[in-house]
Amino acid sequence: MSLETQGFLSPELEKLKTLQRQKHAEPFGLLDQASELGQQALSKVSLLKPTTDNLLASIFFVRGLQTVQGAILMLERGMILEARTLSRGAIETLFYLGSATKDPTFSQDFFRDHIYRVDKLAKAHERIAVAPEDDHNKLKTAIESARDIAGEGRSMAISDAARRANMMNIYEGFYRGLSTDSAHPTVMSISSHWDKDADDKPCGILWGPEVRDDDALLDTIFVVVLVNLLLIDTLNELTKDEQIERNSHELSRVYLRLKGHTVSEELDQARPEQLL
Repeated sequence: MSLETQGFLSPELEKLKTLQRQKHAEPFGLLDQASELGQQALSKVSLLKPTTDNLLASIFFVRGLQTVQGAILMLERGMILEARTLSRGAIETLFYLGSATKDPTFSQDFFRDHIYRVDKLAKAHERIAVAPEDDHNKLKTAIESARDIAGEGRSMAISDAARRANMMNIYEGFYRGLSTDSAHPTVMSISSHWDKDADDKPCGILWGPEVRDDDALLDTIFVVVLVNLLLIDTLNELTKDEQIERNSHELSRVYLRLKGHTVSEELDQARPEQLL
């Protein structure tokens, strides 16, 4: 079946995947190496003490790593906007991972936020009667049981998690940028779907794989690599694996080289969050 009839579900995109990887072999290679290092880092979580904070951190890392790998699948198919949107989701998870590693009060507030959200959902369902009354009663009982353990529900915003993780610079710049240029339906995020005339004025609609702009593809590859390394380094604050740290540092150097930076002594010692 063709791209015209199946869209991004068409088998034709397997050919595009091969072509994209051949054309941009080194950047895609860096993506693969960062993803593989993430898998190696994942294998270290079994060495952590089985505390609530460590369990949450491990789960957040799994979620973030899988989201990043989803972004790689999107990039292979020319779905740049979707890859950037997934990257933003991975950054949200990064904030929670960072909070779990740095703030001993985070886990209780995380569960209180869960109570707050489920309580709002239950009240909304009750108003619009989308479920049987028995289901509402079971949900209320579950919420009360959770309150007995964690206390009253209280909302925790993404910015709160970023602040607890000491990642407000990532929130204010990187995260907000991806929100505006990709995740939300803004003028900027829909611009890639405009066909433009010689005077750069919209004259129609574009759809399908974004293969017209190599700069956009490469920029997004570097976004995904950086988010991946941030996840790895944040988890490694708990696992403290020296080989993981060395490998992450080496990939950071490759990242800088591919972006065209001269690796000065200052940059050579920089952590991923300092490469933004």
